[in-house]
Amino acid sequence: MTNAAAAIIDPACAGQSELFGRTDARSFLLAAEQCDYCPALEACTLLADAERQVDPPHRYTGTIAGVLFGDKGIVQTSREQAHKRARKQAAAKKNPARVGTSIARAAAQRAGITLDQLRTGTGPVEVAARADAIRRMKGRGLSVRVITAAAGSAKEDADVATQILAAVVEHAQVTTADLLTFTRAKPVLEARWLAYWLLVNVGGLSYAATGRLLSRDHSTVITAVNRVDADPGLLAVAQEIAGRMRDEVAA
Repeated sequence: MTNAAAAIIDPACAGQSELFGRTDARSFLLAAEQCDYCPALEACTLLADAERQVDPPHRYTGTIAGVLFGDKGIVQTSREQAHKRARKQAAAKKNPARVGTSIARAAAQRAGITLDQLRTGTGPVEVAARADAIRRMKGRGLSVRVITAAAGSAKEDADVATQILAAVVEHAQVTTADLLTFTRAKPVLEARWLAYWLLVNVGGLSYAATGRLLSRDHSTVITAVNRVDADPGLLAVAQEIAGRMRDEVAA
């Protein structure tokens, strides 16, 4: 809330910056309930309305006037949806293997393949679907052991591609399906270039192997890798993703 409002009103969030600053579903529900009866709700609503107009990343994260803001925008406004999120998070803690399998099965269905194909396939659709499942499982906080059991393990090249696609998708905020399209939209195009660069320079795949995995000609891969090498900004992003992947492996 604003400093001016804080000077004349005792808000419910006073002394609870840790709770109101969290972005998990349970904390949001606890904080939002207090917002309902807060004397500063009107002032905070004005702040939340102003925050909605700001392009991400936002100045604030956490609960403001019953609205949950994250780094990249509004995360949650519905209490019902938040309750569902909280139940899913609780379920993941009680039976993570079941949750992992459920996520993998849903990813397979979205890709139009079977769960077994997702777990063992080496084609571009299977690799992309497995990367989608892994990204979602990591978002639920599932362990590496559970993720590996749920998503399966294909040939080495396909496993490398899966990990790299998941890392690129997480960073670029695109979908794994986007990476397999031929769209020229800049965010997707640059994400695809990053994937090629990482597959060659981190995964150790040849240009031809990279092309086969993602249904592209090897000359397309060569061009993309050269573009990343020639662009300091893209190269820095590629190296940052590569560093995070190495850190995860080391951990």
